[in-house]
Amino acid sequence: MKTISLLRHAKSDWDDDTLDDHERPLNARGRSSAPRMGRWIAEHLPPPDLILSSTAERTRETVALAFPHLSHVEFDDGLYLAPPGTLFERLTKLSEAQASVLLVGHNPGLGALVLFLARADGPPEEEKRRRAVQAKFPTAAFATLEMPTERWRTLQPGTGHLTQFVTPKDL
Repeated sequence: MKTISLLRHAKSDWDDDTLDDHERPLNARGRSSAPRMGRWIAEHLPPPDLILSSTAERTRETVALAFPHLSHVEFDDGLYLAPPGTLFERLTKLSEAQASVLLVGHNPGLGALVLFLARADGPPEEEKRRRAVQAKFPTAAFATLEMPTERWRTLQPGTGHLTQFVTPKDL
């Protein structure tokens, strides 16, 4: 089994309109919610084998605040505002030695990837989470899918068990 977790960057700052979108930092709410989400993740899941993150400033800050003690982070330019197909393709190229990955990135790509990977016919709790993701994948939202495969390259859409969906408002 492979585990995919997804964390949308925390709330970003729109005050400086001279900044390029890639360079936007977190705002005060984002700097508060990122560590809270990181603590919740650390309390409920083992550390991922790899954190794979967009290179945007807001994702870098989210990673630094949420996971200050984890050093196995890979920043990938190709994940910046990536659509779900790009994210899926990147997952299929992961090393088989890695059983779990945490993607830190942007919407709408992350939310769409969760829906692409998750089973549509899961048990009631999974269906409830799926509907919540479908309604909104807000900033600093976190989801986890357990995928029934031993190899990343054989990852199949619509087969994942959506085991977690948590937002900062849930904490």
